[in-house]
Amino acid sequence: MRMVKLQQKISGSWRTLEGARSYCAIRSYISTMRKQGQDVLSGLQLLFEGDVWLPEWSLDLSASRLSPHEADT
Repeated sequence: MRMVKLQQKISGSWRTLEGARSYCAIRSYISTMRKQGQDVLSGLQLLFEGDVWLPEWSLDLSASRLSPHEADT
């Protein structure tokens, strides 16, 4: 929340709700990468190339969502 208020203070306001949401999504992605010890610039480069870095725990969660039939394949 602090970064959002700081950005709002610097720029004066958010022009659109979509812009504020995009800003929060990017900040969240960067924060998670830092907490996971990943190189932020490399992660952002991957993101803009159409690939997405995901933390290890999110990969475990996505695997657990598979049905038993899908897990076998």
